[in-house]
Amino acid sequence: MTEFQRAIKNDPVVAEAAFQSVSSELDLAQHLLFVVGHLEAKARVADFVLSISHRLLRKKGPQSRFKLPMDRRDIANHLGVTTETVSRALSQLQRERLIDVEGKHMRVLDRRALERMARPGDQSTTRSVTESSPPIG
Repeated sequence: MTEFQRAIKNDPVVAEAAFQSVSSELDLAQHLLFVVGHLEAKARVADFVLSISHRLLRKKGPQSRFKLPMDRRDIANHLGVTTETVSRALSQLQRERLIDVEGKHMRVLDRRALERMARPGDQSTTRSVTESSPPIG
């Protein structure tokens, strides 16, 4: 038995924390499978922006600028699209004044519009599905 397994077995707080972490990761994986399997490219990028902005701005406030933790190639690989598609989608979202992009820095200007785009058919959505996801890092 490893030290980690002993800690889980002997400490209910550690066991609960481990369960919550694994559960969050499974939720994220399930959400990503849905996004890649069901959403068009622009909606995938909108969902990614919402997810990253929420996780990075929990303490700074919703209108703060944040730095993307991945380059466009990595975002494309993550979302199952091409780098050019990510660049086009980000440019479209900026032209539509939903986001403001300067290099790797971004700010969400219209969260609700991004949510509608990322979740077509779900008009009751007022927050990102991934808001409960763990912080990056």
